[in-house]
Amino acid sequence: MMTRINFNGKIIPSDKFQLGINNRAFKYGDSLFETIRVFDGTIPFIGFHFNRLIGGLSILGYNIPKKFNCNFIIQEINKLTKGKGNHRIRLMVFREDGGLYSPTNNNLNFIIERNGLKKNKFSFPKKGLSIGLLKDKLLISNKTSHLKTGNSLPYIYAALEKQKKNWDDCLIKNNKGKIVEAISSNIFIIKNNKLLTPPITSGCISGITRKLIIENIKNIQIEEKEFTHKFIKKSDGILLSNSIQGIKWVRNFEDIEFQYPVLGKKITQELNKLLG
Repeated sequence: MMTRINFNGKIIPSDKFQLGINNRAFKYGDSLFETIRVFDGTIPFIGFHFNRLIGGLSILGYNIPKKFNCNFIIQEINKLTKGKGNHRIRLMVFREDGGLYSPTNNNLNFIIERNGLKKNKFSFPKKGLSIGLLKDKLLISNKTSHLKTGNSLPYIYAALEKQKKNWDDCLIKNNKGKIVEAISSNIFIIKNNKLLTPPITSGCISGITRKLIIENIKNIQIEEKEFTHKFIKKSDGILLSNSIQGIKWVRNFEDIEFQYPVLGKKITQELNKLLG
Protein backbone atom coordinates (compact mmCIF):
# COMPACT_ATOMS: atom_id res chain seq x y z
CA MET A 1 0.00 0.00 0.00
CA MET A 2 1.41 3.38 -1.02
CA THR A 3 2.25 5.69 1.88
CA ARG A 4 0.67 9.12 1.66
CA ILE A 5 1.44 12.31 3.55
CA ASN A 6 -0.29 15.61 4.16
CA PHE A 7 1.87 18.50 2.93
CA ASN A 8 0.33 21.91 3.66
CA GLY A 9 -3.16 20.42 3.36
CA LYS A 10 -2.58 18.41 0.18
CA ILE A 11 -2.49 14.61 0.30
CA ILE A 12 0.34 13.31 -1.86
CA PRO A 13 2.31 10.05 -2.20
CA SER A 14 5.31 10.20 0.12
CA ASP A 15 7.69 9.24 -2.68
CA LYS A 16 6.58 12.32 -4.65
CA PHE A 17 7.54 14.76 -1.89
CA GLN A 18 10.90 16.48 -2.19
CA LEU A 19 12.77 19.02 -0.08
CA GLY A 20 14.74 21.74 -1.83
CA ILE A 21 18.41 22.33 -1.12
CA ASN A 22 17.52 25.56 0.71
CA ASN A 23 15.05 23.90 3.09
CA ARG A 24 15.71 25.32 6.55
CA ALA A 25 14.77 22.13 8.40
CA PHE A 26 17.44 20.33 6.37
CA LYS A 27 20.09 23.04 6.60
CA TYR A 28 19.63 24.35 10.14
CA GLY A 29 17.20 22.07 11.96
CA ASP A 30 14.74 24.99 11.87
CA SER A 31 11.71 22.88 12.69
CA LEU A 32 9.48 21.54 15.44
CA PHE A 33 7.56 18.28 15.57
CA GLU A 34 4.91 16.49 17.58
CA THR A 35 4.40 12.74 17.79
CA ILE A 36 0.71 12.15 18.44
CA ARG A 37 -1.27 8.99 19.10
CA VAL A 38 -4.75 8.43 17.66
CA PHE A 39 -7.07 6.05 19.51
CA ASP A 40 -10.06 4.67 17.56
CA GLY A 41 -10.04 7.76 15.38
CA THR A 42 -9.95 10.21 18.29
CA ILE A 43 -7.04 12.37 19.45
CA PRO A 44 -7.68 12.85 23.19
CA PHE A 45 -4.48 14.73 24.00
CA ILE A 46 -4.27 16.95 20.91
CA GLY A 47 -4.73 20.10 23.01
CA PHE A 48 -1.54 19.38 24.95
CA HIS A 49 0.41 18.75 21.74
CA PHE A 50 -0.99 21.87 20.09
CA ASN A 51 -0.14 24.11 23.04
CA ARG A 52 3.44 22.83 23.15
CA LEU A 53 3.80 23.32 19.41
CA ILE A 54 2.36 26.86 19.44
CA GLY A 55 4.59 27.76 22.38
CA GLY A 56 7.63 26.63 20.43
CA LEU A 57 6.59 28.42 17.24
CA SER A 58 6.13 31.61 19.25
CA ILE A 59 9.55 31.32 20.89
CA LEU A 60 11.15 30.79 17.47
CA GLY A 61 9.36 33.71 15.85
CA TYR A 62 7.20 31.87 13.32
CA ASN A 63 4.22 33.58 11.73
CA ILE A 64 1.21 31.58 12.94
CA PRO A 65 -1.82 31.87 10.62
CA LYS A 66 -5.18 32.43 12.30
CA LYS A 67 -6.51 29.20 10.79
CA PHE A 68 -3.65 27.22 12.37
CA ASN A 69 -5.60 26.22 15.47
CA CYS A 70 -6.30 22.95 17.24
CA ASN A 71 -9.38 22.13 15.14
CA PHE A 72 -7.40 22.77 11.96
CA ILE A 73 -4.74 20.27 13.05
CA ILE A 74 -7.42 17.66 13.82
CA GLN A 75 -8.97 18.15 10.38
CA GLU A 76 -5.59 17.80 8.66
CA ILE A 77 -4.80 14.61 10.60
CA ASN A 78 -8.23 13.23 9.70
CA LYS A 79 -7.42 13.65 6.01
CA LEU A 80 -5.00 10.75 6.52
CA THR A 81 -6.86 8.71 9.16
CA LYS A 82 -10.45 9.31 7.96
CA GLY A 83 -11.30 9.69 11.64
CA LYS A 84 -10.92 5.95 12.18
CA GLY A 85 -8.41 3.46 13.55
CA ASN A 86 -5.28 3.67 15.68
CA HIS A 87 -2.29 5.58 14.42
CA ARG A 88 1.05 7.16 15.17
CA ILE A 89 1.07 10.68 13.76
CA ARG A 90 4.14 12.82 13.21
CA LEU A 91 3.39 16.49 12.64
CA MET A 92 6.42 18.51 11.53
CA VAL A 93 6.43 22.29 11.13
CA PHE A 94 9.31 24.10 9.43
CA ARG A 95 10.07 27.60 8.25
CA GLU A 96 9.92 28.51 4.57
CA ASP A 97 13.16 28.56 2.57
CA GLY A 98 15.44 31.56 2.67
CA GLY A 99 18.31 33.07 4.56
CA LEU A 100 21.30 31.71 6.42
CA TYR A 101 20.97 31.61 10.21
CA SER A 102 18.72 34.65 9.88
CA PRO A 103 15.57 33.69 7.95
CA THR A 104 14.23 35.92 5.20
CA ASN A 105 10.64 35.17 6.21
CA ASN A 106 8.89 33.40 9.08
CA ASN A 107 6.04 31.65 7.29
CA LEU A 108 5.49 27.99 8.13
CA ASN A 109 5.00 24.75 6.23
CA PHE A 110 3.78 21.48 7.72
CA ILE A 111 3.97 17.78 6.97
CA ILE A 112 1.81 15.10 8.60
CA GLU A 113 2.84 11.44 8.42
CA ARG A 114 0.79 8.43 9.55
CA ASN A 115 1.70 4.91 10.65
CA GLY A 116 -0.88 2.38 11.80
CA LEU A 117 -1.00 0.94 15.32
CA LYS A 118 -2.84 -2.18 16.48
CA LYS A 119 -4.03 -1.23 19.96
CA ASN A 120 -6.70 1.30 20.94
CA LYS A 121 -5.31 1.96 24.42
CA PHE A 122 -2.05 1.99 26.34
CA SER A 123 -0.75 -1.36 27.57
CA PHE A 124 1.79 -1.91 30.31
CA PRO A 125 4.43 -4.44 29.22
CA LYS A 126 5.10 -7.62 31.19
CA LYS A 127 8.74 -7.55 30.11
CA GLY A 128 11.04 -4.88 31.47
CA LEU A 129 13.86 -3.13 29.64
CA SER A 130 17.59 -3.49 30.01
CA ILE A 131 19.15 -0.04 29.91
CA GLY A 132 22.46 1.71 30.43
CA LEU A 133 23.81 5.16 31.20
CA LEU A 134 25.60 7.37 28.71
CA LYS A 135 28.81 8.73 30.26
CA ASP A 136 28.77 11.93 28.20
CA LYS A 137 26.94 15.02 29.47
CA LEU A 138 24.81 15.85 26.42
CA LEU A 139 21.89 18.01 27.53
CA ILE A 140 21.72 21.59 28.74
CA SER A 141 18.80 23.72 29.88
CA ASN A 142 17.99 26.69 27.68
CA LYS A 143 15.00 28.48 26.16
CA THR A 144 14.33 25.71 23.61
CA SER A 145 15.55 22.56 25.38
CA HIS A 146 12.02 21.57 26.45
CA LEU A 147 10.77 21.60 22.83
CA LYS A 148 10.80 18.80 20.25
CA THR A 149 12.98 20.36 17.59
CA GLY A 150 14.64 19.15 14.40
CA ASN A 151 17.98 19.15 16.20
CA SER A 152 18.09 15.63 17.68
CA LEU A 153 21.85 15.04 17.64
CA PRO A 154 22.17 14.35 21.40
CA TYR A 155 19.53 11.63 21.13
CA ILE A 156 21.04 10.18 17.97
CA TYR A 157 24.41 10.04 19.70
CA ALA A 158 22.81 8.25 22.67
CA ALA A 159 20.97 5.84 20.35
CA LEU A 160 24.23 4.91 18.63
CA GLU A 161 25.76 4.12 22.02
CA LYS A 162 22.67 2.04 22.87
CA GLN A 163 23.20 0.00 19.71
CA LYS A 164 26.87 -0.57 20.50
CA LYS A 165 26.08 -1.79 24.02
CA ASN A 166 22.99 -3.78 22.98
CA TRP A 167 20.80 -1.89 25.47
CA ASP A 168 17.06 -1.40 25.07
CA ASP A 169 17.41 2.28 25.99
CA CYS A 170 19.88 4.72 27.45
CA LEU A 171 19.70 7.35 30.21
CA ILE A 172 21.16 10.76 29.39
CA LYS A 173 22.82 13.31 31.69
CA ASN A 174 22.80 17.09 31.54
CA ASN A 175 25.83 19.33 31.83
CA LYS A 176 25.62 19.17 35.64
CA GLY A 177 25.84 15.38 35.61
CA LYS A 178 22.19 14.87 36.60
CA ILE A 179 20.18 12.19 34.80
CA VAL A 180 17.29 13.90 33.04
CA GLU A 181 15.72 11.58 30.42
CA ALA A 182 16.06 8.63 28.05
CA ILE A 183 16.40 8.62 24.27
CA SER A 184 12.72 9.19 23.47
CA SER A 185 11.15 9.16 26.92
CA ASN A 186 10.89 11.09 30.13
CA ILE A 187 12.04 9.28 33.26
CA PHE A 188 10.28 8.63 36.57
CA ILE A 189 12.04 7.12 39.57
CA ILE A 190 10.07 5.07 42.10
CA LYS A 191 11.23 5.65 45.67
CA ASN A 192 9.21 4.61 48.73
CA ASN A 193 6.05 4.40 46.59
CA LYS A 194 6.60 7.98 45.41
CA LEU A 195 7.40 9.17 41.87
CA LEU A 196 10.30 11.51 41.18
CA THR A 197 10.93 13.13 37.80
CA PRO A 198 13.41 15.79 36.70
CA PRO A 199 12.03 19.33 36.28
CA ILE A 200 11.84 20.85 32.81
CA THR A 201 14.56 23.29 33.89
CA SER A 202 17.01 20.36 34.01
CA GLY A 203 17.07 20.19 30.19
CA CYS A 204 14.54 17.42 29.48
CA ILE A 205 11.72 17.51 26.92
CA SER A 206 8.37 18.72 28.23
CA GLY A 207 6.70 15.39 27.49
CA ILE A 208 2.93 15.12 27.06
CA THR A 209 2.59 11.82 28.97
CA ARG A 210 4.84 13.26 31.69
CA LYS A 211 2.44 16.22 31.94
CA LEU A 212 -0.61 13.93 32.05
CA ILE A 213 0.90 11.90 34.89
CA ILE A 214 1.83 14.95 36.96
CA GLU A 215 -1.50 16.72 36.49
CA ASN A 216 -3.99 13.84 36.44
CA ILE A 217 -2.77 10.80 38.37
CA LYS A 218 -4.31 10.92 41.82
CA ASN A 219 -3.32 9.16 45.06
CA ILE A 220 0.34 9.03 44.01
CA GLN A 221 2.84 11.51 45.39
CA ILE A 222 4.85 13.03 42.55
CA GLU A 223 7.82 15.34 43.00
CA GLU A 224 10.00 17.14 40.48
CA LYS A 225 13.57 16.55 41.54
CA GLU A 226 16.99 16.20 39.94
CA PHE A 227 18.83 12.99 40.76
CA THR A 228 22.16 11.32 40.27
CA HIS A 229 23.37 7.95 39.03
CA LYS A 230 23.97 6.89 42.65
CA PHE A 231 20.43 7.86 43.67
CA ILE A 232 18.85 5.83 40.86
CA LYS A 233 20.78 2.72 41.83
CA LYS A 234 19.30 2.98 45.34
CA SER A 235 15.74 3.51 44.06
CA ASP A 236 12.88 1.00 43.85
CA GLY A 237 12.36 1.21 40.10
CA ILE A 238 12.52 3.18 36.88
CA LEU A 239 9.61 4.06 34.59
CA LEU A 240 9.87 5.65 31.13
CA SER A 241 7.03 7.59 29.49
CA ASN A 242 6.23 8.82 26.00
CA SER A 243 3.17 9.68 23.93
CA ILE A 244 3.09 6.56 21.77
CA GLN A 245 4.06 3.74 24.14
CA GLY A 246 2.70 5.20 27.35
CA ILE A 247 4.61 3.68 30.28
CA LYS A 248 7.50 1.21 30.10
CA TRP A 249 9.53 -0.16 32.98
CA VAL A 250 13.15 -1.07 33.55
CA ARG A 251 14.15 -4.47 34.83
CA ASN A 252 17.92 -4.12 34.52
CA PHE A 253 20.00 -1.00 34.99
CA GLU A 254 23.71 -1.86 34.98
CA ASP A 255 24.12 -4.44 37.81
CA ILE A 256 20.74 -3.67 39.43
CA GLU A 257 17.62 -5.76 38.79
CA PHE A 258 14.26 -4.19 39.63
CA GLN A 259 11.04 -6.04 40.34
CA TYR A 260 7.87 -5.69 38.26
CA PRO A 261 6.38 -2.31 39.31
CA VAL A 262 2.68 -2.57 40.11
CA LEU A 263 2.71 1.23 40.29
CA GLY A 264 3.51 1.39 36.57
CA LYS A 265 0.49 -0.76 35.73
CA LYS A 266 -1.70 1.45 37.91
CA ILE A 267 -0.53 4.59 36.10
CA THR A 268 -1.25 2.95 32.73
CA GLN A 269 -4.79 2.15 33.86
CA GLU A 270 -5.27 5.77 34.94
CA LEU A 271 -3.98 7.06 31.61
CA ASN A 272 -6.44 4.82 29.77
CA LYS A 273 -9.27 6.37 31.79
CA LEU A 274 -8.31 9.74 30.31
CA LEU A 275 -8.91 8.45 26.77
CA GLY A 276 -12.63 8.83 27.24
